[in-house]
Amino acid sequence: MKVYDLGTTSWLQLTPTVSNQNNINAVNSNSANINTVASDLSGSNNIGAVAGNATNINTVAGLNTEISNLGTSGTVASINTVANNLADINAFANIYLGPSGSAPSQDPDGSALDVGDLYFDTTSDTLKVYKSGGWAAAGSTVNGTSKRYIYNITGTPTTLTGASGTGYAEATSQILSYDAGFVDIFHNGVKMILGTDVTATSGTSLVFASALANGDVVDVVAYGTFELANIQANDLTDVSTAGVSDGQVLVYNSSNSRFQPGNASSAEVYGFNKNASGQLIITTTNKGADNIDSSTFASFDDVLFSASGFTFSISNGNLIATI
Repeated sequence: MKVYDLGTTSWLQLTPTVSNQNNINAVNSNSANINTVASDLSGSNNIGAVAGNATNINTVAGLNTEISNLGTSGTVASINTVANNLADINAFANIYLGPSGSAPSQDPDGSALDVGDLYFDTTSDTLKVYKSGGWAAAGSTVNGTSKRYIYNITGTPTTLTGASGTGYAEATSQILSYDAGFVDIFHNGVKMILGTDVTATSGTSLVFASALANGDVVDVVAYGTFELANIQANDLTDVSTAGVSDGQVLVYNSSNSRFQPGNASSAEVYGFNKNASGQLIITTTNKGADNIDSSTFASFDDVLFSASGFTFSISNGNLIATI
């Protein structure tokens, strides 16, 4: 095929290009797929939906490490365990209300406080429980047998609370805390009468019937309170009551380093006299099992009143008593 070129005023020969024939044929053979993609480009269809969620897809792709970690052994099982116990977890959140500088007035979910609710008072460093009468210390506020406070008065306060306040300060900046009913209060060395001279019921403050004066000193002794545990003797690792019978006591046995049943000592009469051959005869009441009549008692050369369990021997002419 020839084309007339006006610039050169001559005919030019055209050579057909066939190098893209395969590609054109491939496009033609995939025309159905190309038409499907074209029809799916609408925003309401799949490709359009993916395009519309590109931001979310990229966010998930950025969390690939976290998602992989989530699939590690045990993680999913732990999540399922939490999910299965969600009711108990939420219930516990309404029982232990956590640390707070002031007493909570409601549960975290907004419901009313229940008897038995707990929270840690960060002001007094004590665990408190909600009772029918309000919040109170869950245990003794005193760690140990007693705790002492000394308040130096520089004004005329009637109430002492915390470590310091207007007109008073605790000598070592301790925050006042005590168990109601287990506290002694001294004003300039004179013991105050609880309920008359001073009110001490809150556990955190002292309210005096009359104002204190500048220069006064208030000493407070708070006592620790506790209950002894009910422990069985057999629960102790160095005690055995196996085979015990009435009247026995626990006696230490050095051979096995344990206390075990043994006979109790009782009042015993030991009578001493010699027989015709000069032998020493010892007569006892056998831990109360035997009686000694008056005539036998009168025949003794000597009598010893002591606890049972003595054994006697003679060494170099000396009488040796061993218990």
